[in-house]
Amino acid sequence: MLHPYRGNRGHVLTVGFIEDWQPAVGAVTTWTVTDQARQAAALAPAHRVAPSFQQRAYLRTVADRPVAARLRILAFDLPGAPDPAALRRAVLGFLRRHDTFAGRFAVTGYGTVTRHQLHAEQIDIAATGHGQLDDPAAIRELVISGTPAAPAWECFSFGVIEHDDSFTVYAAIDHLHTDGIGQILAANDLLTLYQAEISGSTALLAPAAGHVAHCDRENRFNEQLIPRAAPILQWAQLLRPYGDELPGFPLPLGDSAPVHAHRTATLLHGEQAERFEQICSAHGGRFAGGVVAALALTEALCTDRRPYFVLAAVDTRTTVREAGSVGWYTAPVPLVLNIGARHSFSALVAEAQDAAGRARELRETSVHRVLELLDLDRGDREPTRVATTLSISDLRTVIGAEEFGRVEGGLHGCPIEPGAVGISVDRLADRTTISIRYPDTAAAYESIQYYLTTACSVFGAIATDGDVTIRPMETANQAVPLR
Repeated sequence: MLHPYRGNRGHVLTVGFIEDWQPAVGAVTTWTVTDQARQAAALAPAHRVAPSFQQRAYLRTVADRPVAARLRILAFDLPGAPDPAALRRAVLGFLRRHDTFAGRFAVTGYGTVTRHQLHAEQIDIAATGHGQLDDPAAIRELVISGTPAAPAWECFSFGVIEHDDSFTVYAAIDHLHTDGIGQILAANDLLTLYQAEISGSTALLAPAAGHVAHCDRENRFNEQLIPRAAPILQWAQLLRPYGDELPGFPLPLGDSAPVHAHRTATLLHGEQAERFEQICSAHGGRFAGGVVAALALTEALCTDRRPYFVLAAVDTRTTVREAGSVGWYTAPVPLVLNIGARHSFSALVAEAQDAAGRARELRETSVHRVLELLDLDRGDREPTRVATTLSISDLRTVIGAEEFGRVEGGLHGCPIEPGAVGISVDRLADRTTISIRYPDTAAAYESIQYYLTTACSVFGAIATDGDVTIRPMETANQAVPLR
């Protein structure tokens, strides 16, 4: 389900999943890398900087199971007729601006992953016309099937769909090279570069840091860790109540399913979100901490498992130049909240904010390195495959979000690992939504329906009444009305 919101000038931005993308029909032109660029990538020398720990884990997974590849699509509409030459130059400028796209990764049979780095000027793209396509599903399938999956170097593609009096620009990029924030940054870059090309001006984009340097910094930090290092001991302490396992979703999901379903709901509308934030502030927290507290209370109503535990996705961009850098910067950290005797939102929100802060302190420590050192990396099981993940994003604050909100466009997410539950809470200009992807089973459907109903009730009660309180022994058997 797509959830639209209107930007500053009444334009609509949709946030949803790839299978929900319904592009307007029209003549389609795609841009993919040239044979010469592909050959240059194949011959690129090995680079001393390895990919990040999570990139390595992901590359090993998709090398064994290509269906695990995760694609992200952004799209936006512009008025008038496109200038194909200007668009090509804009796309090429974008690819050469961010060094993540110059990296080709080779995975050996022993699981070793090596980076091979091109020179930016070796990247080149060429257009392919596909004619008029009159079915949104056909366009979507063309984009998905026409974008090679990682570990192929060229796991990204771009295109334009021409309509009668407007056109749609899209970018399809494998998760290997981007994240949610990166998608908005990419949209801003492409808009800015295209506008500069058609006006003959210079694109006003601040220099962006390289993702390779980020990987180097992260790798150096993690490789020097030992089992007795403070971050590793902190992780171990958090996992101990769960039998040294990463805990999964606390409600029944049924037998593991190879495919996922998804649900999206609105937690708060614009004024409700402002009220929610004010309540959080009054009790010593901020919006993100309030979301954590409300979801912890939701889980407490749905199950008797304590404490609340998720892998929270945090942005590891730490410098001004990294703030404008496209790459896979988000990383999972353990977010644990002990509810204890605090059964009201007002009593819990400050501790939830502190818990979110403590989680962020572990953002440099890779979960994959933790599992290595704790000897919990068993076989080819990836840690996020079973753990519930949580992403909280204020999309209004990302560089380029305001500009992106002035055009009609969308951000379309990707699947997650089989058997996993992924929760995303996104604050937009006029609403806050919750999206959940889960195994496509009857049991999971019932559990997620109950969880969503409970979450909407909890958030609604907080925004309306200023607080919500649960009894210590309240569990999932009670009915919670949807607000």
